[in-house]
Order: sequence, then structure tokens, then C-alpha cells
Amino acid sequence: MSPDENSTKLTPRFRREERHEFRYQLSILIAEAFSWLFWLIPRGVRYAIADRVGDAFRRMTRTYRDNVEANIAQALHLPQSSPEVISAARSVFRTSARNFTDLITMPRQSRHSLLDSLHVIEGDWQTIEDAIAAGKGVIFVLGHLGAFDLVGQVFWARGYKLTIVTGRT
Repeated sequence: MSPDENSTKLTPRFRREERHEFRYQLSILIAEAFSWLFWLIPRGVRYAIADRVGDAFRRMTRTYRDNVEANIAQALHLPQSSPEVISAARSVFRTSARNFTDLITMPRQSRHSLLDSLHVIEGDWQTIEDAIAAGKGVIFVLGHLGAFDLVGQVFWARGYKLTIVTGRT
């Protein structure tokens, strides 16, 4: 290869690759815009809007709604049409919408805000600190509760080095 060939910018082989890059950049731009927009709305108002979006999503996605209700009915040992199951399913959709607003506004959170958002119920952070000081790693197995990226962000804010393994959902 000549020096001129090395200095030229590589271009996509196919137009489809170029479109993919455009869509990627566009999705980043839209996410940034929504992140700032949601951040400017007070949390209480943001959650009220998220609840309405969750309600709308529940009404518009019959298959997904039926699957959620079937899972809840099985867990609660109740008929799928029971008021308890319907109420719990509504809560699932609302919580999911709230989690999305928390997730998309997470880059705007201060380090202090992140640290204040997670509290240890049993024991304390010293257990983790002791394991790290002893040169041992710590493995956390966490359920999908709340905005799933929050715990990782809190650990990062505390200064922990992370390797996060996740499955496709």
C-alpha cells in the first residue's frame, strides 16, 4: 500500500452501513435531547407523565400486557382477571416508565445524588471495602429492581472498578 492509500478515510462498503451510522448518531442525539428535556421537568411531574405513558403502553400492547398479567397471576395464584392482578400489572407498566425516565436522566445526576440514592439495608459498605482492601474481588448478583443501571453507577461513584455481565433482555 502506498502512503496515500493509508491516509485516505475508509468508507463503508455498502450504503446500508452508512445509514446505520446515521441512525446511530441520530439515536444518540435524540437520547441526549430527551435526557435534557426530562431533566428539566421536576421529578414529581416527570413521574406523573411517566405513569400516563405506562398506562397508555399497557392499553396499546395487548400481547405484552397479557404476558405480564399471566406472570403476575401465576406468582400470586390468582385468576388473571382478578382486580389484584390488574392493579399489579398497572403498577408494573408505570414503574417501567418511571425507570426509563430515571435511566435517561442518569447522566445528569451529580455524584452526590447518585451516592444518596442507594442505601445498604443489612450491614454496611465496610464489608465491600474490607474485601477490596484484602485484594479480593466482590461479586454482586442483583435482581432487576428499579432502573437497572443505577446500582452500577452508584458503585462507580463510590470509586469501585467494575466488570458488569448482563444477559440480553
